[in-house]
Amino acid sequence: MAANAKVKSDINELKKITAELSKLNELAKPLRQRKKELEAALLTYMNTSKKNIELPDVEVVSIEKSAREKLDKDEKEYSAVQLLEQSGIQNAKKVYYDLQEVLKGKETTTRKLKLKDKKK
Repeated sequence: MAANAKVKSDINELKKITAELSKLNELAKPLRQRKKELEAALLTYMNTSKKNIELPDVEVVSIEKSAREKLDKDEKEYSAVQLLEQSGIQNAKKVYYDLQEVLKGKETTTRKLKLKDKKK
């Protein structure tokens, strides 16, 4: 009987943690958006004033960072197939798909819990 109580306790704790994580994720969304807005405003100010922001407790500096734009799935496939064709690969599309499968790694099966609330 004690094991049954432990299982019930674990399930309740799991439900609470899942709910809390969901709430935190919802709280984080507007915070991330506001962070982007504030950073954009500060960068605009710094670009117009041409200087860093210095306060007694913090200095804000603007640094350059390179980033690659994200390609959607079709653009990635097209670019890869074009490169393979330019390199003299016959049947480039099939080679591309075969390469994608090889890079995925071995498929394994795991078990995952799914909590379903019963209607009372």
